Amino acid sequence: MKIIYRNIYDKTITFNEDDLPEVYEKVEVDENTGLTKKIESINNGVVEDIQYYIAEDEDENDIIESYANQGKDSITIIERKIIGNYTVELDKEYDKNYKLVLLSEAVLDSLGNIICLRDLNIVDKQPIIQSTEKYYYDYLEGWGYRRIFESMYNREGSLLNLTYMASDEEQDWEDYDLNNISDLQKRFTNIDYYLNADFLPKGITE
Repeated sequence: MKIIYRNIYDKTITFNEDDLPEVYEKVEVDENTGLTKKIESINNGVVEDIQYYIAEDEDENDIIESYANQGKDSITIIERKIIGNYTVELDKEYDKNYKLVLLSEAVLDSLGNIICLRDLNIVDKQPIIQSTEKYYYDYLEGWGYRRIFESMYNREGSLLNLTYMASDEEQDWEDYDLNNISDLQKRFTNIDYYLNADFLPKGITE
């Protein structure tokens, strides 16, 4: 495994015990696939959160028990599925008593940006449609890919609100809904995916 360290801005940093930021991430990457295996979120030297990407040949209960025995308060087990240019992740967060406390799923684009996120009902595993959020990114010189759209949805899956963040200054943000979204579509022609709460982009199936 390859180990890298990232700061709160997702930028890679050099490991130096005497000069580490207060909050950072330790990331284990499989050198054969380039895929992340584990992320530890560290605050003042204490591991506060663990995200573990489980493989098909691993037992989820064994992993949960292992970290619970280490005294960790929680661990998130992530099932990852590659679908074309997209990645679908199912996140299961367990507390130290092995209880499932949060279930969610996300769609990531080919660059690893989250473009859709929603919660699932813990009991029946069905999506909670009104929890769906979608994000749109644009490349900005000096910044990389920056989130410029955030959209939310009604219970039936229709668009509730889309916020266009033209800059980091909140006074430059613009809100749209179904009544005026056509104004934004004149400026961005590829936002049909953001007009409803459908989990996967059109033409992509699990």
